[in-house]
Amino acid sequence: MKIIKCQSCSGTWIVKKEDLERQKVCPYCEISVQGKIEFDTYDSLDKAIYGAVTSIGEKVLQNPRQMSGFMLDTAPNLKKEIRIFCKTVTDDYTSYVTSLYEQELYEAETTLRKLRQLFIEEEGLSELWADMICDGLYGALLYYKGIGETQLINVDVDDFESQRINEDSLEILKQDNIRAKSDSLVKQDVETRNVTTPSRIKSSSPQRNLNEDPENRLGKALKYYNGTDGYVKDERKALKLLREQANCNNYIPACNCLGRIFMKRRDYHGAAKWYQKSSKANDTEGLCLMGYFYQKGYGGIQQNTSSAIECLSKASSGGNFDQMISIARKFLKGGEFPKEEKIAVLILEAAGNSGNADAQYYLAKCYQNGNGVSINIGKAIELYKMASKNGQREAKLELIDIQETLSFSERLKYRIKG
Repeated sequence: MKIIKCQSCSGTWIVKKEDLERQKVCPYCEISVQGKIEFDTYDSLDKAIYGAVTSIGEKVLQNPRQMSGFMLDTAPNLKKEIRIFCKTVTDDYTSYVTSLYEQELYEAETTLRKLRQLFIEEEGLSELWADMICDGLYGALLYYKGIGETQLINVDVDDFESQRINEDSLEILKQDNIRAKSDSLVKQDVETRNVTTPSRIKSSSPQRNLNEDPENRLGKALKYYNGTDGYVKDERKALKLLREQANCNNYIPACNCLGRIFMKRRDYHGAAKWYQKSSKANDTEGLCLMGYFYQKGYGGIQQNTSSAIECLSKASSGGNFDQMISIARKFLKGGEFPKEEKIAVLILEAAGNSGNADAQYYLAKCYQNGNGVSINIGKAIELYKMASKNGQREAKLELIDIQETLSFSERLKYRIKG
């Protein structure tokens, strides 16, 4: 038997082990409890392939180069396996690999047997490496279909062994669940989601105080996540606290923290879920990151440049330019966010078009150095002039530095007085 506790409303219910993967929603608050499997680390080829497919979408299977880049970024310890995989699974085989995700499992197994034979006979692979590639494809497919793994999210699952459960007890528990669900639909407060746990099933841990100051709970979550101020590092507990605040209190800073955590893991589906929520509240970070997802077509978001520009325009209209510049610089540097210089340029352009001098300054640097755009000294000078006119002091120094590198004719061309 398994006992399930909803992280959003603390409602608890019991199911047989074989029914665990059939759970779709919490019977009390009706939040979805089913989602894609997430991994903290990608330490095997099947996980690396699965990560690429879920983060970018099935279309990545038709782009071996993009898939190779993503896998090497997320699973650097598997460089040899990934390179052999990507060298073997070329454009000639993408139709076979793509078809796996449209087939029933028995059909997919037949396709993989055919692929294995082709890898050995046509590509000259050893049986060992052919098996490695096919096992990786098969394992990723199983993860994708949720076979053999639970896909439960937003809940805690533990073994229920405190007492023997007979059929009568199970029936009582079912009736309790039905009554609790009925009560919650009548009494549920949308903002506090004050749903009680059924009386016959007591939680093994104290009821969390979801009305505690959200900022305090956010601080506590970050201490658990980073293992600071005497807190033992516990990412699972940190994520729990953050999800509670994001789901129950609709606390946007918690949504953004979750988004950053999943971005750092390169789990774009997970990040997009939380940034969508914060963007709907017109939060600057949420809008900038949704601009990224729309521009790249990541995280299950359909690629749409117009929507990306619209998100960035909304972000700039909010006036939080310091945050926009901070996000752009993270994309320029890489690390917490992937290194995406073109996205950084789009963010800086949105802020610069609204007259922000610092954004114009950093955008000028991009044109001067060729970050995300082709080198264009004339455009850089134009932006430095605008930034300087709007009060950016360092822009004047950059203009002086550029002047020293230009010939007299170039100074005339760019209208810089010598």
